[in-house]
Amino acid sequence: MDKDTENQKRQREELMEKVYRELRQISGEVEELNKLKLNEFEKMDINIAKLENSLNRGFKMVAEKQMKFEEKHKEVKELLDKIAKNLGDVEH
Repeated sequence: MDKDTENQKRQREELMEKVYRELRQISGEVEELNKLKLNEFEKMDINIAKLENSLNRGFKMVAEKQMKFEEKHKEVKELLDKIAKNLGDVEH
C-alpha cells in the first residue's frame, strides 16, 4: 500500500510538473501575443497620426484654395463693376 501511495504521489508530482511546464509555455505564448498586439497598436497609432497629418494638410490646402478663389472672385467682381461703370459712362 505504501508503494501504491508513493506511485500516486509521484504521478501527481509528474502531472503537476507537466501542468506547470504547459502553463509556463502558454504564459510565454500569451506574452508574445501581447507584444505583437502592442506592436500592431503602435503601428495603428502611427498610421492614424500620418492620416491626421495628411488630412490637416489637405484641409489647409482647401482653405488656401478657397481664399484664393474668394480673392479672384472679388477681383473679377471689381473688374465687372469697372466695366459696367465704363459702359455706363460711354452710354452717357
